[in-house]
Amino acid sequence: MSQVVNNVKAQFARVLEVSDWEHLLEVADYHFEEAAKLKNKDIRYSNKKLLIRNSMKRLHIGIGVELALKAAFLKQGVCINKFVGRNPPEGYENSPVHRFEGLDMTLINPNDTFTMGVLIDKYAQIMAVEVNQEFTDGLRIAMTFRNKEGHTSFPRHEFEPNNYHLIANSVKRIYREAFGKQLEFLIAMTAQEQGVFNKT
Repeated sequence: MSQVVNNVKAQFARVLEVSDWEHLLEVADYHFEEAAKLKNKDIRYSNKKLLIRNSMKRLHIGIGVELALKAAFLKQGVCINKFVGRNPPEGYENSPVHRFEGLDMTLINPNDTFTMGVLIDKYAQIMAVEVNQEFTDGLRIAMTFRNKEGHTSFPRHEFEPNNYHLIANSVKRIYREAFGKQLEFLIAMTAQEQGVFNKT
């Protein structure tokens, strides 16, 4: 890998701290509001407005969910950076359940955080709650949106309205459980829907 690439990677290398949760949530808010309210008229390309609008909505959803999960873990005092090296230090599991309290920070890798899938899997443990299939399905659909829309594009994509309802309900639950916030969240996908993102 070239030095210039390493230099760019180093610009993003940092161990995220508990205090970072507010910033991550603020950026997640932005992505969710964009996902909810983005309209065809906001897209500059005239011949593929709907396709590109929907693609951007799915990207915003996926990024927003990942940032909201990371904010939730940090707010709970959980380090979301991985350990240095392939094998975790003695006494630690290689999963995002190592708390900052008493953690030897020299063991933490500033270049790598846990994946979205791992965060979804560990949510119930970190928040000490029971989760159901609908909740995890909503989060995993958002993760799929982020992965697929970030890596390719197709000339057609049929959307399933229930997917967006599952995601919105999962996001509302995270905001309620992790941040004590009530959320009105509707991702407008049809001409009849009015996008909503209100946090109280």
